[in-house]
Amino acid sequence: MTTEKQIEANRKNALKGGVKTQEGKDILQYNAEKHQILRETLFDDEQPVFDQLAQRYYDEYKPETQIEETLIQRIVFNTIQLHRCSMAQSRSLISLEDRYNASNTPEFYWHWNNGGVGGGGYSLILRYETNLENRIYKALNQLDKLQRRKRGEVIPSFEVNLKD
Repeated sequence: MTTEKQIEANRKNALKGGVKTQEGKDILQYNAEKHQILRETLFDDEQPVFDQLAQRYYDEYKPETQIEETLIQRIVFNTIQLHRCSMAQSRSLISLEDRYNASNTPEFYWHWNNGGVGGGGYSLILRYETNLENRIYKALNQLDKLQRRKRGEVIPSFEVNLKD
């Protein structure tokens, strides 16, 4: 159980951390923009791709409610972000090849595995990719459940395969 003394110490410590100046806050707001993968807005060249992909999802799932439309929008946007991951991976691989050809030493392996490629490391890109895939699958699953429920299907909380 947390004591009153610990709570007070936590409050004091909380005041010490974080960005305090406006200059720091202005810089901090662009952290997600460094690699552009998780950017919450579309680039101009992504808008037509978004619109076309959204139309294909609308045609396939035929949303009837606002929540279904929202899920489709989320799926499409996360798909665009996932494409950004693929592009970042390609850039990282090209960067790695350039480094290897320039140095011709095993040092590039350390650089690759320890966050030096692409301003955040290949492992960071892979984490983003996994996170985005999970978001897409979760939204697709929710959309499927909503539509199955509307059709009157019973949706089990989990499935058990007793034949195996």
